[in-house]
Amino acid sequence: MKKYLLLTALLANMFAASAQETMYLIKGDKVVGKYAVADVDYAAFTLPEGVQDLPHGSGVVEDKTYMSASPVYLGTDKDCGHFQIQLSTKPITDENPPLELLYLQISTPLITDLKNIQIAEGTYTLGDAEAIAPFKFYPGILLTEGTQQLAAGTVVVNRPDNATTDYILVTDGALSVKMEGTQYTLSGMLKLENGNIVELAYSGPMVVINQSDEQPPVDEEPLPASALTENYTCTPLPSEAYVTNYKNLFADAPRLDYFMLSLYEDSGYANCLDIALVVDREKHPDVLLPKGNYPVFNRMDGSLASIELGTCPAFIVKTETLIANYGCWLTLGYTDKAPLINGYVEVLEDVTSWNNVKIRATLTDNAETPHTVTCEYAGSLMEL
Repeated sequence: MKKYLLLTALLANMFAASAQETMYLIKGDKVVGKYAVADVDYAAFTLPEGVQDLPHGSGVVEDKTYMSASPVYLGTDKDCGHFQIQLSTKPITDENPPLELLYLQISTPLITDLKNIQIAEGTYTLGDAEAIAPFKFYPGILLTEGTQQLAAGTVVVNRPDNATTDYILVTDGALSVKMEGTQYTLSGMLKLENGNIVELAYSGPMVVINQSDEQPPVDEEPLPASALTENYTCTPLPSEAYVTNYKNLFADAPRLDYFMLSLYEDSGYANCLDIALVVDREKHPDVLLPKGNYPVFNRMDGSLASIELGTCPAFIVKTETLIANYGCWLTLGYTDKAPLINGYVEVLEDVTSWNNVKIRATLTDNAETPHTVTCEYAGSLMEL
């Protein structure tokens, strides 16, 4: 018992005098254990009464930096927000093996703002799935569904190839979540069922996808039925072509520029094709519209977190004072509208000046049997 008391006192003095936030257990020249100082109450050579031992394992510490994070809001559970976060060793759009994933099942304080769902900052520790509480993550479990084995909770998933999926359950640890603007920092140490420890790190955006049945109050109007009855080819006048940058439209993605191209077929402005192009200004700082394909993206599935070049579909914003159309629309005869929600736009050459723009659009409306709107334009755009 004297040895236990001596070690406890020694560690207490060491922690108080050191700025280190991590303690290491070392055998020979290898680290066999690694823990955050804040998560350790005391150290002992003998197991005190009432303290549960961890399963033995190799104790290998693996540093793992993840490249992308995809959080999903699952809804309210026992007055807590319930989330699953998928961390991947590859970019968010790359699901090709070999691939290593970490699924974190966590609960936060109750979500009250469904328009802007965020992961609460704080330290998350191991929780009990039968007693949901804020700032907890939940251990991994294996489930059998028919002949298929599935994993739930917090689990590491390895996919070395398309035919193999290996699960390693997480049994203990701690996770820290910090947020600055739209950027999150995740860090922590997780104990695996094989005794190994994963020291995880992620820094970047996390756009929460709401997959629950809890939805925010409607602040967008439903799209009207398309006025088109057949395919349509737009032939804009070079003298009546305009561009406006509504940069603040996507406030949660400040790196994006949003260019609205308004291409009129007549000087009376009765017929107009509006094309909304989105450019990641961090990746393309010197080109107004980079050459390439701009596919129509889904605004609601988290695409803004990773989009580089894209075309925004039609949507309608309603405020107390006005109703405004954004995205891609075809207007005929001033009032007949066709919301354009699929397709793509091609920028045929890098646009470094609005005096020389070459584009080709192939877009479809929201009719049950979609109609295609095509347009080719080469000329200048007047900036508004």
